[in-house]
Amino acid sequence: MTWGMANRPKVSNKLGIPTPREGNDGDIQIRQTNLGVKLFGKLGGRWNSTFLSKEDEIIGTSGTKIGMDSSGAFSVNQILLSGKISLSSIGTQNVCIGKNNADKGEDNIAIGVNAGASYNFETLQNIAIGTHSLEDTTDSGGGGTDGSYNIALGYKSGWNVSNGSGNILIGLGAGATYTVGASPVGADLTAGTANICLGNFAGVDASNATQRISIGRGIIGTTNYYARLGSSTYSATLNFSASGQSWSTTSDVRVKKDIVNSNLGLNFIKALRPIKYLDKNCHDWPDEIKPDPLDERKEDSTVVLDGLIAQEVKAVIDNQNVTFDGWEADPNTIQRLQYSKFVLPLIKAVQELSAKVDTMQTEINNLTSE
Repeated sequence: MTWGMANRPKVSNKLGIPTPREGNDGDIQIRQTNLGVKLFGKLGGRWNSTFLSKEDEIIGTSGTKIGMDSSGAFSVNQILLSGKISLSSIGTQNVCIGKNNADKGEDNIAIGVNAGASYNFETLQNIAIGTHSLEDTTDSGGGGTDGSYNIALGYKSGWNVSNGSGNILIGLGAGATYTVGASPVGADLTAGTANICLGNFAGVDASNATQRISIGRGIIGTTNYYARLGSSTYSATLNFSASGQSWSTTSDVRVKKDIVNSNLGLNFIKALRPIKYLDKNCHDWPDEIKPDPLDERKEDSTVVLDGLIAQEVKAVIDNQNVTFDGWEADPNTIQRLQYSKFVLPLIKAVQELSAKVDTMQTEINNLTSE
């Protein structure tokens, strides 16, 4: 490219920006760039530039659209990052995207309106994603939230966590009280520690709850070191405060009707065939139940297991013309058994055997007394 006198604009067909070696102070160039036409002027040995566009005009090439209106609002229809976004921070290594986020503490993330609004400089490694998540509206004194290591995803998740730490709260209103009719349900988790609430409105009933697990919509954990899984209507709980515990399920008489004695007992149990078996490699399953996609084949199992065959249990049910909810079938025809359900016919079988033993003992007593 040839140069004329200084200050004379030159139009270049080159794509990009002038190099520092080009031109002299006072030179002006008009060039096409990836973001549109730009005006370059050299001063003090360096090139300065500005876009050549009207107010509200969209500029750019290759489908990229960038605009700025008279208020200074900047809009981009798409962003392709090949590097990273660097943010200046009052705190240390915080990421704040939204409105009223508190840029304090260390390694915190706040995304959404009022997300992490009350973080203070003691707050560490929280993740708040969603409007009002980890907002802490209880901070009337202005001391700020010093809870750390919390994860809250969802609108108003962990809404008023203040000095609680290590909580995982995922879902709309998880870890926050909500209202049904005129009655509040649950409690705002404020000082609780190491709780897990997964599901819309999943929470706890005490602000200082510790190590409660609530999974399911509207599930409220009521006891420390307990897990509750299900729905607000029916749920199962597990006490993990000690060894040897198992799941308990809803069995209250107030939720049952049409109650009759079971007809599953000794005859049902006698017809079952307990077996020992090895699990078949899933690659050898019939095509109609073979997993899709199929993982890479692993070594065949050599662990001997104990159990029953679901098809045989179903045959017993049909032959005896009874119902048994411990058997079920998936839509893909795989049959399943709930082994815990077999306790009920076993109880009935023991009762029947006990009655026979009592009768036999009475007959023996009568014979020996003659």
